[in-house]
Amino acid sequence: MALSQKSAGRSNLAIWICFSAVILWRWSCDATQKRVTFIGIPARPALDGISRAQLVRNAGLTSTASQCDLGCREGSFAKGLCHKARRLRGILRSAAAEDDETIVPIGPFCPFVSDSFVNMEACMEEGHRKNMERIINRVDQLAEEAMPDTQEQLRLGQEMREADSKWRANLMQMRYAEDFQTRELFEFTEAHLRHLGVSIAEVESFASWQADVLESFGRRQLPPTPSVDPSSDKVLHLRGVLDSLRLGGKHTVAMSFAPPKAMDSPVVQEELQKLERDHAALINFGQRYGAFDSGGKKIFLDQVSMIEERWAVYLARFRLMGEPVPSYMSGASDLLKRLGLTASRAEKLVSEAHDLMRKKADQNV
Repeated sequence: MALSQKSAGRSNLAIWICFSAVILWRWSCDATQKRVTFIGIPARPALDGISRAQLVRNAGLTSTASQCDLGCREGSFAKGLCHKARRLRGILRSAAAEDDETIVPIGPFCPFVSDSFVNMEACMEEGHRKNMERIINRVDQLAEEAMPDTQEQLRLGQEMREADSKWRANLMQMRYAEDFQTRELFEFTEAHLRHLGVSIAEVESFASWQADVLESFGRRQLPPTPSVDPSSDKVLHLRGVLDSLRLGGKHTVAMSFAPPKAMDSPVVQEELQKLERDHAALINFGQRYGAFDSGGKKIFLDQVSMIEERWAVYLARFRLMGEPVPSYMSGASDLLKRLGLTASRAEKLVSEAHDLMRKKADQNV
């Protein structure tokens, strides 16, 4: 009887180690490609008539991004520029349908890629993905077995920990990178996670706990106590975030800003070409952002805000003149819907990321 209860306990705890599809999207602009990680959480299933084990198994099957509502709150010069850009976008959106918002190509949506940009490339490698999928599938199978092989549990725990070291190393590189785009994406991710009620540190701790549980089963020891209640919503959030770091998928969006024939004039073409050149040059200059002093970092962020305002003015004309939007806008809108984010919410996340970078610039970090 005691052995039976132990086996049941091991199986119940092991069930919690399950995984979902993820949201790791790949952007492309002509010959240039940029991969950006958006953190998502599993959709919450209905609880009526569903057992606890079924809830855990189903928790990761559908991934959506949480809807965030964060604001741009500080920064003197940049705040004024942000206000102007938002006022222009307000004019744009008043002329557009509510569900067809404009996403300005700033932050993770920027089509221009720094040569020093660091992302979750190691997690996109085919060999790594297949290895992680193998581990995940086998762990799920063991969770169904009454008497799982302890040696296999020990081995899987060690393999999981080793595989997790790849995305941990990527996050470490992003956190301390000199490149502006890399830091910007890291802060965007941090801001998103905070709104979900979790942090990167908690995600890393949760990943270690999962591997610890498997290894403790393999050694016939009591599993470690989880730092978060396994039945809480927070576990669902942590699992969704962790899965988006462990696995990868791809989605390509065309990055064309070309105007329609009715607006195609030498003046408009010159404006677009200059805007694209200036934006690309700023991104290239930002490769040494980490080496700038406090004042230099804040000036750079001011320049990013000015580029944002110029894009808002350019894109606003399409709606105000009743012209079809560029293919970038429609493609980005489709992607936002898949992520469960509106353009305004994604924009607020970018604004918060820039606010955080401005605060760190004040501290010269």
